[in-house]
Amino acid sequence: MAGVLPRLKEQRIRVVALRAEGRLPDAATVQESLDEHRSARGLVLALDQSEALLLRSEDELRTLVDALLDACRHPGVAVLVALRTDFQDAALRHPELSRLVGGAPAHQLGLMTREQLTEVVRLPLRAYPGVEYDSGLADRLIEDAVGRPGALPLLGFVLTTLWDGQVGGRLRLDTYRELGGLGGVLSSRADEAWARARRGVTPQAATGLLRALVQLPPGSGTPLRARLARRDADEERWAVAQELVEARVLVVGADPERGETVELAHEALIEHWQPLAEQLRSDRAFLTWRGELRYDRARWWRAGRPDGLLLEDPALSVAERWVGERHDELTEEDREFVEAGAGLRDRKRQESARSERRRRYLRVLWAVVTVLAVVAATVVSVLYLNLLTEQRRLASDRLAQQAATLDSTSVTISSLYAVGAYRAEARPDARSALLAQYLRLQDVERVVMEGREDVQDVALTDDGSFAYAALGNGDFVRMDLRGKKRPDPRHFSTQRDTERIAVSADGSRVARASEWGLVTLGVQLPSDPDKFRTLALRGVEAVKKNPRAAHDLRFDGDGKRLLAAVPGEGVLMWETNEGRRTGRTLAPPRDWDVAQAWFAADDTVVARIVPSGAEADDAQGRLVSWDLADGSLHRPWDERATASATVSGNGRVLVTCTDQGSLEAWRLGSTPRRFQNWSNSTFPGLCPLHTPRLDATGRYLINPTGRIGTDLGRMRFLVIDLEKGWPATFDTPAAAPEDQNITGRGFAPPVALAGPPSDLRAVVGVGGSIVTVRVKPPTSFDTNALINRIRTPDGPSGRMAVVDSEGTDLQLWNLADHRLLATARPSRPLARMYAAFSPDGRRMLTIAQDERSVLVWRIDGSSLREEHTLELPAPPGITASGPDPTTGLVPSWINLSFSDDDHAVISGCRTSPAGGSTPVTWTARSTVRPSRSVLSSPTRRPVPMPPPCPAKPRR
Repeated sequence: MAGVLPRLKEQRIRVVALRAEGRLPDAATVQESLDEHRSARGLVLALDQSEALLLRSEDELRTLVDALLDACRHPGVAVLVALRTDFQDAALRHPELSRLVGGAPAHQLGLMTREQLTEVVRLPLRAYPGVEYDSGLADRLIEDAVGRPGALPLLGFVLTTLWDGQVGGRLRLDTYRELGGLGGVLSSRADEAWARARRGVTPQAATGLLRALVQLPPGSGTPLRARLARRDADEERWAVAQELVEARVLVVGADPERGETVELAHEALIEHWQPLAEQLRSDRAFLTWRGELRYDRARWWRAGRPDGLLLEDPALSVAERWVGERHDELTEEDREFVEAGAGLRDRKRQESARSERRRRYLRVLWAVVTVLAVVAATVVSVLYLNLLTEQRRLASDRLAQQAATLDSTSVTISSLYAVGAYRAEARPDARSALLAQYLRLQDVERVVMEGREDVQDVALTDDGSFAYAALGNGDFVRMDLRGKKRPDPRHFSTQRDTERIAVSADGSRVARASEWGLVTLGVQLPSDPDKFRTLALRGVEAVKKNPRAAHDLRFDGDGKRLLAAVPGEGVLMWETNEGRRTGRTLAPPRDWDVAQAWFAADDTVVARIVPSGAEADDAQGRLVSWDLADGSLHRPWDERATASATVSGNGRVLVTCTDQGSLEAWRLGSTPRRFQNWSNSTFPGLCPLHTPRLDATGRYLINPTGRIGTDLGRMRFLVIDLEKGWPATFDTPAAAPEDQNITGRGFAPPVALAGPPSDLRAVVGVGGSIVTVRVKPPTSFDTNALINRIRTPDGPSGRMAVVDSEGTDLQLWNLADHRLLATARPSRPLARMYAAFSPDGRRMLTIAQDERSVLVWRIDGSSLREEHTLELPAPPGITASGPDPTTGLVPSWINLSFSDDDHAVISGCRTSPAGGSTPVTWTARSTVRPSRSVLSSPTRRPVPMPPPCPAKPRR
């Protein structure tokens, strides 16, 4: 500091020196310095002897460090910290002081040069013209100080002593020699005073004083000066201190709380005064312990003297030992801190003893209570487990019930409720709910929207990138399906009155019709595919004349034209580039309205018309077409009633259902031609058409056939390959059931179909949710599984046996890849009953139509061969195909099972007052019947019975 501060002042920087001593400086001192020198251009807060801060508590030091760091944030203010190098490591390890010195640039100050020492010795006397050195004294001082570590404090002490001993304005060389030079200036005077002070006192008092004058900060091995208060020293030690004060080895001070104090006159005495240095080396363990003790004591005192900060063993035992050995060298506060810890330990011991007595008294009682508690705990545990089981059962049932009610709100939450019900307890309802959720979602690709208003209409671009939906509140939203995350539905229109929507195949054109009859068109901007230019097609003036909403909106295959079916007017058409009307209005016959319309091949428009005032799905609809060249109306389908129809995106295929329940597929053009025809007897669900959709090529048709499942929670869709006539199905979740007579809505959900035949995708509305499904083209396996109702799967072998509807063909399929393994014609027609596979999967049993014989089949890889026939015995007077003479009822069923790979158990169940069955064990490798075990007698007496046989109605 001696050389740094003057140079800072020469640069017109205001310097405020703060010496770390006792409890100063504190945060208030720092703030006062800032307030006092607020107008200074530059201000440096110089913290000298900062190693003394190591003696403060962390809380107190934290406040000071925060104040100094806050001061650094003021413009033009800096903090200079002077720290002895031997305390640097301790400062960097300190949790609070390290914040002040750890991140700041450090400058190591080396020994002063000869020139600097010359300035220190000579410059101060220039301020006093009448005072000077004896000849050679200044050079002697400089020579003795050059290259000497710690010379500066010694030099300061010598100069002060020479100043006090000046004679006639001259600092005497003789005085310097009497002091013993720079090296002996401290030790010589201190040794003389120490020798005088020790006379007449005990060695313990003298050495105790030396130990009281130094302290070791926690975490540092370098000693610092310490203050000894009059109240903490006995008479002998205080008398020794007074002798040293007179010799100016010690200096007297005052503390506001402790009263009169003494301390070493200079820090250099710790190192250069031999008695003190030797005492420090011999008593370092005690001094280190005392420094840590006082640090802990101060922390305990500032925290309000809590028991949690008192010493505990083994530290308390060490403290008690030192108190016993050095009682007089510790302050009252030190001893109070140790005694408080000992008192706490004694209280804990007494409490422990009382607790032990209580424990002994309670042991006998505990033995009795334990027996009672075990009994009570057993009872309570049983009751608790029963209660817990009941709670889990109730929770499982409640969640399973609620799962179905959330279908219209959120498909995901509905599924999570089902999973939660199953995890609560795997009860039948929970298992059913979980299985129902699996079946509902097994064909679903993803859930793209949920938790919105009910979906009224959906549309999908041909590449499946974007989906559009009209919601029950009139919102019109757009969803980007290109990413993996669930899309965020974006409002496509600010108007909330959307009734119908349509999108072109490439997605560049989007149309909407409001519930008041307005029709608008959105044209994609080339510069920004996410923005559309809005064109008004059917405006306010037209709505004033006819405010009825459009029944249908449709683009042609390339999106260049748009048509709208408006009740009371007919079919209106616009070109989509500029939104201008094109062609004439295609008006239906008188007293008829257009319900649906499509652009068809050969520049025609096909429409389904209904009687005026009827609903759009009226069953008395008719199909008509217009030639756009001249606007002429044609009736290729005559007057056949048509409830619903659909046309492919290329306008070349039309599918409709007749009123007789036949599904017809037509090639469209100037002269429509029917090319496929199926009846409902072929396979159920073909007709009627509810919301049918054809792909763009006209090959694949999808149509919802109705709700299925025990809770009606699935919507079954039928997929038909119109070229091959193959059907298949897929399922989606269904919205919560509702009474159609009250709501006026049909069961069929809104659906859209797009994509090439090899990658078809359907978008289906489920209440307030939308799901997508990858529609797989039907295969031969799907067709056989639908048309032939008797299907017997064998899980272990991964195969399935299928009996055709006539019972004349038996097929074996691979369940893994849906490949036909083998086909065979049985020697006699097969009954519509399920087959049975052997455990090794190498044999199969089927029942003949006479229900008296069982055919044994050999399965070898991909071959299927009939081995032989087993003739079943029957009770007297009963035939398999005729009625029971007693009851008049027909035998109900034949049960087949294998007891092992080579033996089958066959039992023919019959319906009679006695019930029962006649099981027979057969050797499957031959027609031999090795044993016959009657489990129930043909007589009417009660006997043990096998599981009841299912009843079979008469054919």
